[in-house]
Amino acid sequence: MCGAMKFRKQVTIYKSIEDVLSIFKNVDLIKYWNENVVSVQGISGAQGEIGSTSIIHCKINGYAIEAFEEILENRLPEFGVSTYRADKIFNKVTTKFSTDKDGNTLWTVFTEYKTSSCMLKIIMLLAPNYFKRMTTQYMGDFKKYVETAR
Repeated sequence: MCGAMKFRKQVTIYKSIEDVLSIFKNVDLIKYWNENVVSVQGISGAQGEIGSTSIIHCKINGYAIEAFEEILENRLPEFGVSTYRADKIFNKVTTKFSTDKDGNTLWTVFTEYKTSSCMLKIIMLLAPNYFKRMTTQYMGDFKKYVETAR
């Protein structure tokens, strides 16, 4: 891999952890809170379970992208680990959910990107906030969806 970066993001969702997880675990709802996702196609295993694989069809900045997802760990709410592979980029995401003193949900995401593309390495070096903004955006969209869900 030519380049790599790691970062952590956290958001407070003003709903119970049960409400948050019921939406987070429902793969059919992802297209409603993540505007980049067109569809999710299960390949093997029960979606969301350890060892399961899927192809996530996305449209990012006008480009169609297929990301291969593999679930490595699923001990939610304590933590879950998944990887995403697309053309010349690898993304490992560790997700944790916890409850604050007021009963709200803290969602923490640890993200690691690796690339074999020297162009993406340059972007990671010169504009790392691009990747961080993408994570912040999808976390914010999820938060809004959960907090406004009926």
